[in-house]
Amino acid sequence: MQKVLISLKNLFNTCMSFENYPKNIGKILEKATFSQDQLESLKNNLSKKVIIRVYGLAGVGKGTLSESLAKSLQIPNLESSMILRIATFGYLKLGLELSDLNTQKVFEKIDIKVVDNSLEFYFENKFVDRKSLKNPVIDKNVTDFSSDLFVRQKFDDTLDNLVQKVFKTAVVADGRGAFEPYLLKAEKSGFKIIRVLLDSSDEIKAKRYYRGFIKSEKAKNPDFDEKVINKQEFLKEFEKTVVQRNQKDITNILDKKIGLISKDSGLIETSNLSPQEVLETTLDFIAKSL
Repeated sequence: MQKVLISLKNLFNTCMSFENYPKNIGKILEKATFSQDQLESLKNNLSKKVIIRVYGLAGVGKGTLSESLAKSLQIPNLESSMILRIATFGYLKLGLELSDLNTQKVFEKIDIKVVDNSLEFYFENKFVDRKSLKNPVIDKNVTDFSSDLFVRQKFDDTLDNLVQKVFKTAVVADGRGAFEPYLLKAEKSGFKIIRVLLDSSDEIKAKRYYRGFIKSEKAKNPDFDEKVINKQEFLKEFEKTVVQRNQKDITNILDKKIGLISKDSGLIETSNLSPQEVLETTLDFIAKSL
């Protein structure tokens, strides 16, 4: 099977490096260090009306960075993509056809709670764990549901409520694009949005996806043996889910204008950086953006 290479950079017909982006698309961020003293100063100066937006396609490290930012800054982590995943979960669980009426029914059965600066998801009053929301079945279906306009409206209404009414501090929010409606509403009401766009090669995306899977399996079962996994078959499945999902997202970006890139973004190519290096580079950008 021919390998499919997909990247945000393909939107501009450029090659695999941020240095080839048009000059007016964000700012390429070089690797930076960020000390504990700088972190304490940043936390003290962080306004309650700041949203740190981490965005990009699947597999670039959005979730890892968002989680570490929220932990470092001691602020909530608004995993917006998980709201689309719980909606997809609800649709699949109820076996419903996609329609405005059914979308309304699904969102009425969703409840989101904030616990220790993290979101917990419930459907029909039952807790839904992360494993049920982040797996190949949801991966294959979430883009089809999330591209529906009424699903997007309900999604943005949910996010708007969380940002405007539930959270009382700055927040980290990850997702695919830079200009979701709830972010624009927040900007109009006085929030400052600091946007960070991540990217990496598809080879790196696949390796991260594999490592993440192994880590989650070992967390569930310490005796889990990685050798039972056919790595090549696993990576083929990755191509069918994450890479093809990215292709669909690029179609949505171009055709439906969902998730356009912001010119004020900090751009980080994460392929050759450790998670800690990505974190410190992002913190440096946030501090300079305030």
